[in-house]
Amino acid sequence: MKKLLLFLVIIFIFFSQILFLNNYSLAQTSEGGLVGKDCKPEECTLADFISAVQRVIRFLLILGYWIAAIVALIGAFMMMLGGANKNWLGRSRTMIINSITYYVLLLLAGVIFDLVLDFFKPKVYPGY
Repeated sequence: MKKLLLFLVIIFIFFSQILFLNNYSLAQTSEGGLVGKDCKPEECTLADFISAVQRVIRFLLILGYWIAAIVALIGAFMMMLGGANKNWLGRSRTMIINSITYYVLLLLAGVIFDLVLDFFKPKVYPGY
């Protein structure tokens, strides 16, 4: 168990270096910050609110994709290193199946949230 915990810590450090040191910070956008621009209550519009919600949902979905990938990777390593240990093989198979299911549910949630938020986003027609 200690080896698995050490492996998880190493994987976390590795992926955090990839995500946050290569100018690919998930928390920064062109408008500044995860939720966008700062505005006073009288300046904020419904479009600003929906845009902030979309950014937060996209951040959470990307984080979920990475978690699903790491769980599948750990399950694959457990399957390779399990050898004749039936307990590890069963746990690894369950981890891989659960991570694939989680990934598919995240994809569906992303599509549903995009459709719902695009439906409620105010339509701006130029020239009116």
